[in-house]
Amino acid sequence: MVELLKNFGKGILYVIGFPFFLVVLAIFAAFGLIAFVFQLLKSILFFFTGQKFFPDLPEDKQLKALQAAKNERLLGAPNQSTPQMNLDALDVKKK
Repeated sequence: MVELLKNFGKGILYVIGFPFFLVVLAIFAAFGLIAFVFQLLKSILFFFTGQKFFPDLPEDKQLKALQAAKNERLLGAPNQSTPQMNLDALDVKKK
């Protein structure tokens, strides 16, 4: 008899609690759908305007600084070209 009352009590709790669970689940799903649509529209807008969706990470900033320093060194170094010789011009053809 006690087992029957326990099962009956669980059933009552499930009947009362299930609608609340469904309401919470529906609110969660609605919030997720709204956030998904908002992020989708925002990312499409950023893509076509050429903006970045995420900010630069500290590692990205360090890499850009290193690349800028390397380019500065390459542009500041004197340009030493190697002389080119046309070996065909040195051949003397005997007739």
